[in-house]
Amino acid sequence: MARLRMEGALREAPEALLRDLEAVDPAAALVYAGPRRWVLGRVVPNEPRRAMAARVLASYAKATVPTWASADEKRAAALRLEESRRFARLALQGFAVIAEYPLNDPDSRILFDFQLRDFLYRFAADLEFEKGLAASEGEPSRQRAIATILDAAKTHGVDAWRYAMRKRRVFQGAA
Repeated sequence: MARLRMEGALREAPEALLRDLEAVDPAAALVYAGPRRWVLGRVVPNEPRRAMAARVLASYAKATVPTWASADEKRAAALRLEESRRFARLALQGFAVIAEYPLNDPDSRILFDFQLRDFLYRFAADLEFEKGLAASEGEPSRQRAIATILDAAKTHGVDAWRYAMRKRRVFQGAA
């Protein structure tokens, strides 16, 4: 399981859930992001993500809470700023968000959703292609298209061959 260094993390996901997520994808990570908010992601460090996160952290280092705002607005702005900094620090470690879950406590719903996402990621393109191919097998428009192509090949096939080969010469070596 990809373990992240999470500064200021108030809670950890249950060990059993982390093991089950790891069985689906060894790079999976589950992070507590605040009240009723768990974030599932993958930890796969790469240089573009690190560079982007470093730029974001540098810009947030200069950011401040507006002085003209009310006390509630200042508190909300400070929370948003800290959350942005926290996710930028996670991105520095290679964390990429897959999904967010509005749950008090993480449970098997996260695992089932992740298993479904993993399956669809791996096989959905093939399934959609096969489904589209099967659906188009009996379509009249497909049958008409095939008939048109075959008719053109029969009608113009010889002419096309002659056109393509009109200046070709066959040289046979001396025997």
